[in-house]
Amino acid sequence: VYLPCDADNNAAQTRITFAASQLEPNHSYEIHIEVERDGKREDIWNPNTLRNVFNTVDELKPTGIGLLKDYKESVKNIFTLQGIRLSKTWEELPVGVYIIDGKKVIKTR
Repeated sequence: VYLPCDADNNAAQTRITFAASQLEPNHSYEIHIEVERDGKREDIWNPNTLRNVFNTVDELKPTGIGLLKDYKESVKNIFTLQGIRLSKTWEELPVGVYIIDGKKVIKTR
């Protein structure tokens, strides 16, 4: 943002930067600029004005998919994500995501 718009830009005076490390994950932040000219506020907070809002997120980690560990020992019904029951054994299936005992499971090899 460079202000005023009708004059040459002076980035050192008008650009505001801050380190991302100052932001907390999983929070929303709102940007508002108050403009003052000759000691008088030009821009007054208006609840009807659209705000610049941005959100931060923590590192994205899958929460609903687990790796298959001990499913080989027992016979389980295996379904596709579309709900189709498969007749193949776990070892015969290609790499992919399946549903076993109501849980999503990833086959990586």
